[in-house]
Amino acid sequence: MSVIAKIKCVVVVAVLFIGSAACEPVSGGEVSGPVAGLPGQEQPLPQPQPEPAPEPETPLMSRIRQTCPSITTLICERTSETHPGVKLTESDFKCGVNPNHIFILEIEMSSTTTLRACTPDDMPVSGKRQDMIEQAKIVSAKGPEVYYGVNGDFFGNYKGDGNLIPMGVVYVDGKAYQSSHYGRSENVLYVRDDGSVEIGKYRTFNAELSKVKTAIGGYQTLVWDGVKAFFQNDDLSTGLHPRTFVGVTKDRNKVYVFVVDGRQKRYSIGLNMSDMADICLGAGCDRAFNLDGGGSTTLVVQDGNGGFKLLNKPSDSGVPRAVVDGLLVVKK
Repeated sequence: MSVIAKIKCVVVVAVLFIGSAACEPVSGGEVSGPVAGLPGQEQPLPQPQPEPAPEPETPLMSRIRQTCPSITTLICERTSETHPGVKLTESDFKCGVNPNHIFILEIEMSSTTTLRACTPDDMPVSGKRQDMIEQAKIVSAKGPEVYYGVNGDFFGNYKGDGNLIPMGVVYVDGKAYQSSHYGRSENVLYVRDDGSVEIGKYRTFNAELSKVKTAIGGYQTLVWDGVKAFFQNDDLSTGLHPRTFVGVTKDRNKVYVFVVDGRQKRYSIGLNMSDMADICLGAGCDRAFNLDGGGSTTLVVQDGNGGFKLLNKPSDSGVPRAVVDGLLVVKK
C-alpha cells in the first residue's frame, strides 16, 4: 500500500525519526567566506544569504501548538494517510529541554473504517493477559482486517481473586466481555450499531446498552464538552510518563488516538495530564480520557504479511507488555 508522507521540520539540527526516514531540517542562512584577490586589492564584505522561510506545519500540529504552551520546539513531523479515512501523524517535539515523541491516529468514522475492542484470545475477560501484537493478530485472522492496535484500560486485582482484569467494561460485537466496572473507572468509548461513536459516563452508556456494538472503559477525564478537566496533584496526573489516550470531536465524526512514548531521556520523556488535555483540545476533541500508560503504552500496525509490528518504543526495554484489553482500528 502506498503511503504519501510529508516531512515537516522547523529547527536547525538534523534529527532522525525512530523507525522512519531521516528528517531533514530547514537550514539557516549562510555567510560567504572572504574572496581571494590580488595583492593590495580590497576584499569585498561578506554578503549574508537570505534565510529560507520555515515550511508550514500540518494543520493538526499547528492547532496543537496553539493550545499546548508546554511545546516549545517542534522538531520534526510526518503525516501519512495510511488507509481510507485513517491518518497517522508522527512528531518529535520538546517541552522545555525534555524531548517527546508522539503518534496521533486521526480516524474518520465512516462506511469503511471503525473501532473494535479486543481481549486476549478475543474471549471474555478471564484474567489472562496478552500483548497487543498477539491480540491484533488473532482478531485480524478471523476478521475484520485490523489496521492499528493500542493498549486499553487500566487493570488490577479488582475482584480480590488474584486475576488481573480491566477497570472498565469491554463489549465486542454487542456481547459483554466484561459488563462491570471497578475502582475509579469514569468513562466509556463506545460504537453503536449504526456506526456512530460516543464517549460518555456509565449512566449514559447503560441507557444505550441495547445499541452498543463495541465498548472499552477508561479512567481519568481529560476534556469534557470542550473544557479541560481539573487534575489531582499526584504522580499519575502530574508525572511525566508514557501515555495512551483517546478523544472524539464535537460532531462525533472523528476519533483521535494518541500514543506518547516516555521514560527514555534521549528519545521521549513523557507527558503529564495537563499537557495531554491541551493536546486533545488542539486536535479538536470535545471529550477525551486517559487509557493505561507507562509500560503498557503500545501502538502496533499491520505489517502487510499477516502479522503486526511495533510502531512505538515501549518503556519496558522496547518489549510490548501483556495487557488485558485493547482498542483496534479496523476495516468495516
